[in-house]
Amino acid sequence: MKTTLDRLLANLTLRHEVRCICLPKRLPPLVKVKALSATGAWRHVVYCKNDQQLEQVLASFKLARLSYTLNTFTRTDWWVRWLNPQGKSFTYSLVWNLAMVSGVVWGSVNAAGLLKLL
Repeated sequence: MKTTLDRLLANLTLRHEVRCICLPKRLPPLVKVKALSATGAWRHVVYCKNDQQLEQVLASFKLARLSYTLNTFTRTDWWVRWLNPQGKSFTYSLVWNLAMVSGVVWGSVNAAGLLKLL
């Protein structure tokens, strides 16, 4: 079961690309645009960092009546596997690991106390 925090972290690990033939006149600030080779079907790629930027970019394409395609990928950075484990909940993993560590610490404290009594 995924919590709200898990869904937020999963959303942070997504990357959005918008591929198009020609760009609209106005794009939102802070979007990254890359020109592709002229031999392919698409000429430009617009990279969006979050959902709000993506909605603004798509609105500008719709307003200009331009064709585009949207691709969404999961990032491949090292921290993605830790924040968004496949098929698992980050919150559950965090609570489980904290319980395990506290159990080990509590057990070693109790063992040390028993050894002093003997």
